[in-house]
Amino acid sequence: MPLTFRVTVEPASEPVTLTEAKAQLRVLHSDDDTRITTLITAARKRVEELTSRSLITQTLALSLDAFPSGAILLPRAPAQSVTSIAYLDEAGASQTWDAADQRQDLLSEPARITPAYLGSYPSTRAVMNAVTVTYVAGYGLAAAVPQPLKEAILLLLSDMYAFRTTKIAGTILARDEQAIEDLVGPYRVYFPLNWIPRLA
Repeated sequence: MPLTFRVTVEPASEPVTLTEAKAQLRVLHSDDDTRITTLITAARKRVEELTSRSLITQTLALSLDAFPSGAILLPRAPAQSVTSIAYLDEAGASQTWDAADQRQDLLSEPARITPAYLGSYPSTRAVMNAVTVTYVAGYGLAAAVPQPLKEAILLLLSDMYAFRTTKIAGTILARDEQAIEDLVGPYRVYFPLNWIPRLA
């Protein structure tokens, strides 16, 4: 089943401040503040991609062509709340699945949603993106983000800044690759092979 998700409301802040980033980079001037701020965001998104986590509170939307045979697994942990599950019924009308008819396990990673006991998923029209799950994920504010993930952001930031004119986007320098893996590895969220969500 095709699985895509997107961030619909971006985080209001970053896990690492500009001051912390400049201390890591040993930058004393303000000439590159805008660039460094952009790189902080890029590094945070890379750590989120590596771990399948949302670091700061953000809203996401998962699109499915139909309800699955098993549980719906939410792409980014930790999940805070499910805002809505909208779907197109067999007549093509937009509906919202009542939360009372669901069982939500937001403690698991990934979070899981199934029909309530003895219940079933609603019937949907056989069209692409018939189901949209909107939810909120993230640790909350920067203070709640695990320090190893912040350190991974700072390592990535150092590479991006030092090699900003030649670095290929999305790659990690070999010398820091193991260090970053050691930092993010314990926080990685795993999914079944038949449920690999892609960021749109």
